[in-house]
Amino acid sequence: MQQEQVDQLLSLALEGVDSIRARNVLQNHNWDLEAAVNSLLTGMTENTLNDTEPPPLIDLTGPDSEPFVRPFPPSPALMKQQTAEGNSDTSALRPSTREDPKQEWALVPASAPQQPQPQPEEHEVSDIDKAIQASLNETYLNAPQYSDLPSNARVRAPDGPVVLRLTQPAQGEALVLQALYAIPQIRDAILGYVPVSDQKPTSDDYWRGIEVYPFGPDHKINTAEDYIHRLQRLFSFMMLTTRSYLNIDSTANVMNEPDGIGFKPSVPTRCSLLDVLSRAVIHQASAQPGKRGRRLFRSVLEGEDAIEVDAITLHVSPQYNALFPCLFESISPRSFRELADVLVFEVDRSKAESQRTEQGNREPFAYPSDIFLDQFMVSQETRVTERMGRHRTAELELQLLRVKKKELLFPQNKDSLRSLRTTVTYLEKYAGAADSSRHASLEDLRSRLRATADQIEKEATVLEAQISQAENVMSETFFVSEPQHQEYTLRAVIIDDGQYGREHTFAYIQDPSGVWFKMKDLDIVPTRVEHALRDTSGLHFGGGPCLLFYSRKMVKEALRPTDTSKTVPEPYRTQVSQDNDRFAQELRGRG
Repeated sequence: MQQEQVDQLLSLALEGVDSIRARNVLQNHNWDLEAAVNSLLTGMTENTLNDTEPPPLIDLTGPDSEPFVRPFPPSPALMKQQTAEGNSDTSALRPSTREDPKQEWALVPASAPQQPQPQPEEHEVSDIDKAIQASLNETYLNAPQYSDLPSNARVRAPDGPVVLRLTQPAQGEALVLQALYAIPQIRDAILGYVPVSDQKPTSDDYWRGIEVYPFGPDHKINTAEDYIHRLQRLFSFMMLTTRSYLNIDSTANVMNEPDGIGFKPSVPTRCSLLDVLSRAVIHQASAQPGKRGRRLFRSVLEGEDAIEVDAITLHVSPQYNALFPCLFESISPRSFRELADVLVFEVDRSKAESQRTEQGNREPFAYPSDIFLDQFMVSQETRVTERMGRHRTAELELQLLRVKKKELLFPQNKDSLRSLRTTVTYLEKYAGAADSSRHASLEDLRSRLRATADQIEKEATVLEAQISQAENVMSETFFVSEPQHQEYTLRAVIIDDGQYGREHTFAYIQDPSGVWFKMKDLDIVPTRVEHALRDTSGLHFGGGPCLLFYSRKMVKEALRPTDTSKTVPEPYRTQVSQDNDRFAQELRGRG
């Protein structure tokens, strides 16, 4: 009979009520089901034994040499047993183990047996708990260190990309160079640049990050051109080497040195190499004789004074967490007068993190794989301003609607609709079934509660429709139906998951053959661009995509040529061939 009442109480699905709590509440109300349910619904439930923990029992009579340890609280089973026996003032006794010649401590109160703390189930450990633990475990001192693989593990996979590595744990600049190589306009411009350097450094240990240039005492270097030549050599190795990875310490160190031209990097911590390239005259490589070359880097923004930009910072905020609205806010009130062939966006979340109020309300930064930027040109300035105005209005309306929906369905963080439905179910099944005098009043109460629940559901449905409409307005703000010409496609994404170490910054790269790869240090996995767009790494640590690399979509994307050696200039073609021969001899020697 008692178990049936427990089952009836559980069938109401009251919040926070399990079988133990249901039994305790029924016991406190002499197994009166109606009284127990009423007390739960009104929040007047008496404290049960499981609701409050007794103070821990501490044995102060043990030997002085024993360490002072606070024992665990008694187990629920023991507490239940003690309750059944009644609250006696006489506790259990045990023989004392204290050294006591006078036998004054022959018997002492026994402390409750210590029970091991219950361990959480595996499914209870959330991803964020794992991430926090990983963050605590990895510091500068114990982060994964650089190490070279055995020769047989350094062989490049067929049609696979070459990994660029740095000895230091921070891998940002290696990934930037990896991304630059993935952009066809940059790759073709670097490999096709003339004149080729007259300096011929040794290539014996180039893959180890060691580079020796035989500079003479009177040799003068054009800094910008030297950067291009170093990249030309690096790209040549990336295209032709049979090794699976290259250490680029020497290349990165040289490019991070002051270039003597007083140019301040716009994003010094992540993509200072972009400024090096944009400062160099690499557009000459693709310029036809007698014609002005296209802009490879540095788009032009129109305004009171035209300015050139390379890496465009996108300031993420609680209101704007997508590429287009952030781009508008970043360049406003200006518009593009001329767009370069390569666009790099740096995602800055510092403002969003400082203004965040709800830790649970986090959404990944949204960006598409293909974009049209005609609406950001000077000719479309008025139109895009109007669209952004509609976007802001819809965003404000969306915030208000979400707050209103939360207040309607979850006042004081309680599920109002569920509570109403549960109460109605109880009144229909159990309350007043044998009391005809209360039947009319209970029926009236049921009707009013049911009407209230129906009204809440109706209002929630209306709010959902309004929220969906506002979201559609926001998503269609920058959708333009008329023909467009400024089309760009995603080439690479660098993601920081918010933690420290060489394995916590990784990239999605489109190989010259068109295949996408996820590259995390030496781990290379073929993937699709959709996986990059949906990656939520670092969401709870203020991380996520930090650099987006787009380039102008060509009329017909050129596939990787069958004989790639023809695109590599001398002397680098010969140097890579010699290094491949040395590597082959090393493999044969170890075989």
